[in-house]
Amino acid sequence: MTGSLSTLRCEEITYDSRCEAASALVLDTAGIVARMGSQAGPYHWFENGVRHEHYFDLVYQRFDGVMVFVAVRPRASSQYERLRSIVRLVRAHDPRLRDCEIQMLDRRHCPPWRVQRALVIRSAWDEADRAADRAFLEALRGRRGAMRIDEAAHAAGIDAEPTLCAGRLLMLGHLELEPETLLVDGTLVRAANRR
Repeated sequence: MTGSLSTLRCEEITYDSRCEAASALVLDTAGIVARMGSQAGPYHWFENGVRHEHYFDLVYQRFDGVMVFVAVRPRASSQYERLRSIVRLVRAHDPRLRDCEIQMLDRRHCPPWRVQRALVIRSAWDEADRAADRAFLEALRGRRGAMRIDEAAHAAGIDAEPTLCAGRLLMLGHLELEPETLLVDGTLVRAANRR
């Protein structure tokens, strides 16, 4: 499966598998990516005196400026262990990667609940309603505890789609919710304890 998607920052990302597409979606909406690209390379390594090239599936820059190169493979793939050794060789032989991080991602990093959250956040981003977001967050802060998404929207008196407000606030780091939960009306959320 090949295709492309546009990130929240309007960058065009290409992918060659469902696992790559899911990884790009989850990273894009994680709130840690300043910019993102795909098919980064070539980066070189030597094995038995022969020079080889490797392209990383994704590359992103975090807000702290660190570049992160991502190799994506299904964990069950017979290529996974080979890719691990290639990544070690590339890091050792190509000096451009010495100050960068390299991640290996597989299906475990993008379970269905994370992909669903990412899709909700992407939808929310397209339909931003800052006034509704502020009211939603204030309703949660006034409660001083967890509240269902639909109850928070009712308490805030907003007409906006509550899961979209929650998706935007989650990406911006203003909300917390239990791990491995879908972002739906009945999900319990609480204001993040930010200092």
